Amino acid sequence: MRSFVLTCLIFLPFYSFSQYPDHTYLREVSGIEAGGWYRIPIPQEMLSQLRPDMHDLRLMRLGEDTIETPMLIFSEGYSKSWTGVAVKELNEKDGKFTFRYEGEVIPNRLKVELAQRNADFAFDIEGSNNRLIWEPVSRGNRVIGVVDKNVSYGMQVADFPPTEYKFYRLIWDDPSVQITGVSLGKEEEKEGVYREYAVKSWKIVNNTARRQSVISIDLEQRVPVSMLSFDMEDEGSEYIRTVDLRYSRQTVTETDGSRQYLWRDWDRIVLSSLEAPIFHLDQVTTDHIEIIVYDQDELPLGIRDVKIGGLAFEIRAMCSSEYDYEVIYGSESPRSPDYTRSRPPSDIRTATLGPERLIRQDDEAGETKSFGNSITGTAGGVWSNWGQYVIGFLVAAAILLGFRFLLRWMKKRRQH
Repeated sequence: MRSFVLTCLIFLPFYSFSQYPDHTYLREVSGIEAGGWYRIPIPQEMLSQLRPDMHDLRLMRLGEDTIETPMLIFSEGYSKSWTGVAVKELNEKDGKFTFRYEGEVIPNRLKVELAQRNADFAFDIEGSNNRLIWEPVSRGNRVIGVVDKNVSYGMQVADFPPTEYKFYRLIWDDPSVQITGVSLGKEEEKEGVYREYAVKSWKIVNNTARRQSVISIDLEQRVPVSMLSFDMEDEGSEYIRTVDLRYSRQTVTETDGSRQYLWRDWDRIVLSSLEAPIFHLDQVTTDHIEIIVYDQDELPLGIRDVKIGGLAFEIRAMCSSEYDYEVIYGSESPRSPDYTRSRPPSDIRTATLGPERLIRQDDEAGETKSFGNSITGTAGGVWSNWGQYVIGFLVAAAILLGFRFLLRWMKKRRQH
């Protein structure tokens, strides 16, 4: 019996598995001083360790039972909405187009559709409540359309302060304009919450042979990117350029120190002096971006700087001050968590994440705070401490019994 117990104690350490065998990193949550909803900002340096879909991120509640806590990964991106009506009847006289506004919102934007694909027209907008006295709404508006083998671009809107009139009219500088449709309404924009990423290096190369300028940008780390903005020198000149964007989904460093990029197309945009050079794009995760500006027969644009940004992410969860919490992440093949989610209030408290720790190192040093019986949740593979010892005990017992059976068998063979 003594040998049996000794054997079990010897083999138990070999079967004392990690609390989180499928995850690599851990951060403690601090600042939970009362029960309720909390927002926990995800720091930028943590993003490079997360999967692009963030399915490996888990919030764990520590106590007698270590369980997975339902959470939301929240971000607020750029958005815009349009509420407007198309003009049903458009009256034209002496180059003036008059119409009645039948919308329910106070308008701040006019959209014009032209028959001409290539066009550049200027017009003024006036408003009236009786069609006798007209007051200015917006002066010097332009609609532009450029369609050729190099670029396809249209700027056919006019913005103005919210102004309410029963009637509006458009006064054009060129009577040859052909209008096919007009819409008037209200557009609302939400800027969203973004963070700007540190750029490790960037350079611009003007390739005269290909008639294009190529901007290469290296980021400090691999992060989710969804916004670009340009700082232009050509503030007084007009330009329209087609721009292709691509990103590296994987970077390979060769033995000689050179870097090879596995490229993927991202988007095609148009850089125009008529609009703010800020672009909100589909999110990609990368550490290297290439911007190709097609100059064609024009002079290269003066680009002073390019800023790279991404959404600011945070965890939102219902927490209790009676427990400690930690987040775990860095899993190769997690499955998507499935929670019954409730909508958090708009006014919630804020908690913070501590420094990153390696889970394996914490286990070896005995620093992991999780203890007691663990309940397996959607994290998949949260081991019970008691279960570890039971498994170790059974394996050790099986080895001992097998060894004793072997000794008996050898003893009987010798007797024969």
